[in-house]
Amino acid sequence: MVPAMTAPPPAPPRRRRARLRLLAPLVALGALGAAPASGQETPAPEEAPAAPVLGAIEAARQELPEHLRRVPAASGALRAAEARVLEIERTIVTNREIRDTANLQLVDLGVRREEQRTTITVQRARRLDAGVRAQGLRDRLSELAVAAYVGGGRTEDALPLGAGSANDASRQQILVDAADSTLRDRLAEAEAEVDAASDAVATARDALDGIVAEIQETTGRRDAAQAELAWAEPALAPAQQAYRDAFMESGIAGVELLSVVAYDAYRRAADGQGACGISWTVLAGIGRVESRHGTYGGSRLQSDGTTSPRIIGIPLDGRPGIATITDTDGGAFDGDPVYDRAIGPMQFIPSTWRAFGRDGDGDGRADPHNLYDAAAAAAGYLCRSSGNLGDAGNLNAAILSYNRSQAYVDAVLGHRRDYDRLGL
Repeated sequence: MVPAMTAPPPAPPRRRRARLRLLAPLVALGALGAAPASGQETPAPEEAPAAPVLGAIEAARQELPEHLRRVPAASGALRAAEARVLEIERTIVTNREIRDTANLQLVDLGVRREEQRTTITVQRARRLDAGVRAQGLRDRLSELAVAAYVGGGRTEDALPLGAGSANDASRQQILVDAADSTLRDRLAEAEAEVDAASDAVATARDALDGIVAEIQETTGRRDAAQAELAWAEPALAPAQQAYRDAFMESGIAGVELLSVVAYDAYRRAADGQGACGISWTVLAGIGRVESRHGTYGGSRLQSDGTTSPRIIGIPLDGRPGIATITDTDGGAFDGDPVYDRAIGPMQFIPSTWRAFGRDGDGDGRADPHNLYDAAAAAAGYLCRSSGNLGDAGNLNAAILSYNRSQAYVDAVLGHRRDYDRLGL
């Protein structure tokens, strides 16, 4: 417990909150419209920017203050939060690859589809032209046959020119036979061209049907990947924040009770009083003795430094071994309108808190139940004489002013030595 003081210390520098801003998703997605109708796939959108080099976990840790990034934290909640971030990251990476590959394939398939459509158009025109030519040839052959028939089977009567003699008729018959043979050859060529064009149309149609089916399958794969990204990308930043919160609430490996957030609160409070030479390990020693770093009585230190439930000491009602301090805060801090009680993770008496309370986390208010605020107040209280606390005698006297018991001082300094060995 801390006795009431009269002169408040200067306000400490503001501190960036431990709960940090959310990390933006790895890559912003371009807007994608609704899937086009079957076989009518439009060109893929432009390729998105490349993903950051950092993995999602490392990116999340980069958002922590530098002095916390390599703290060896460990807890079941942290492992679960890390697994969740990695799961979302794998989903994003996998489905971005599927989506981007599908988009490239759709571009190629679109080109191939148009090639087959062009082939069908060209071969239909070719078939029509050959069919018209074939019909014309059939008509001319039919005219020759009709003329021969009308002439009573006399070939010369089918000739376009009259024959003045047998020799002339013979020569004209030869010409007719040659014309008939030529027409039939040309008809065969035209009919073969019709057949070839028909086969080309059928082949192109089969290829087009296959391409359309592949477009539908690829579009479905692309859209399924996009649907996965639609939930995974927005989920990444909250998962990274949950990881940071779990990291802050985790214990430091190999150290009993000391969480990352407690270390951060002590470290920032000490840094804010650098001129007096106080170390974070001294504040940690006091926090360990006073409230087991905000965990006394089943309380939990949250990622922002707030204790839940609040830690409130016994009434200072003058019972044996207990000082008598009647209420000084109307129960505002300790909930007791009759007697004062020590409050918060650093166990300030309400009257002392009014004199030394600090806003250690920069949220605009001094809360004795927040370790960032309470540690900053404790640092200011210990440094109030402006003595150099790097000196063992000055430090002993400062801790005695916090609790007038040498056994208390020895316990604090014992824990301090343990924390000094961490090398943080």
